[in-house]
Amino acid sequence: MFQFGEASRLYAENLSVVREMQKAFAEDLKEFFGQLSETVRLGAEPLTVSSLLNGTSWYWWSGPAEWDQDRVKVWCTWSDSAIITDGHIPFYVGAASLDPLGQERVAALATSLSMWNRPKKTTPWRALQVDANWGAADDPIELAAAPVIAALRALDGGAPSAKKKR
Repeated sequence: MFQFGEASRLYAENLSVVREMQKAFAEDLKEFFGQLSETVRLGAEPLTVSSLLNGTSWYWWSGPAEWDQDRVKVWCTWSDSAIITDGHIPFYVGAASLDPLGQERVAALATSLSMWNRPKKTTPWRALQVDANWGAADDPIELAAAPVIAALRALDGGAPSAKKKR
């Protein structure tokens, strides 16, 4: 005779609690990234910084707010539990495709900011990586915003066709 396991029973009995926890988790992370985006926008002035939550990724770029998948961006996976449990966010710089000018900007960023490194597995979307880490006594917004702001300033325009804002 088939019997459900203890884990399945506990899950089924507590499903409403699990769903409420998932909802609270997502809401807290969206609030965190909303505050992070505002800190990045203010910290990168006079650049015009745009941001977008798209599926599981949060993106930042300098220049027009219109989405251009070939514009070089800073991005991360916004729903990673390590953000809360470990105080850790891996940020990446990349685009759907990097033309020669985009590659030049990414190379210049890697040279000018030693905190950004090439990840073990490099793709156009993961051309560079930096890990933001913080402890319980630290301000996670401040520590997560710093590498994003530095990258946006170093990229200064973020897209081959973008003009520098003066």
